[in-house]
Amino acid sequence: EEAVTHRDGTVRQLMTRKRRLVSADGTVHLFGSSTDISELKAREALLQQSLRENEVFRSLIDNLPVAIYAKKADLKLIYVNKGWCDLTGFDHDFALGKTDVDIFGKDGEQFAEADRVVLRSGEMREFEETLTAPDGSVRYQVARKGAFVASDGTHYVIGSSVDVTEQKQREADLLEAQRRAVIA
Repeated sequence: EEAVTHRDGTVRQLMTRKRRLVSADGTVHLFGSSTDISELKAREALLQQSLRENEVFRSLIDNLPVAIYAKKADLKLIYVNKGWCDLTGFDHDFALGKTDVDIFGKDGEQFAEADRVVLRSGEMREFEETLTAPDGSVRYQVARKGAFVASDGTHYVIGSSVDVTEQKQREADLLEAQRRAVIA
């Protein structure tokens, strides 16, 4: 590869192949061909920039203290961030390709129904969700879900969930304290 300045002053990237040919009389000749790869190089540079941006966005999303996920229209997870793994206790590799029903059983049915509502409406919606842990404790979360259509026409559910269990517990404690204050 080499840079060559064109007559009009533009610099073009060329892929040049050169060979040496020795004639029967011992004369050395040089022959070759050049292909203009400027557009290819420009597309490579754009691709590299896009890859860097994707790395930044993925790092940003993975480091948010919120569960973020994406599902195809069949409701199978195609992306979960670290926050999702922390919230659910499930590994990234375990989750991908599964539905919420596969992962959470009966509790996952409410998540799947909310996903279907969002896919049908095409609107961003907020849902309060509950999930029973294997130890019997109940976790409350607020999920924001929306429909997304990619440039190729593929439909996705994209969403985020925040654990609000502690807030719910504080609300319950406050109500209990108020009830006791009225009785006293």
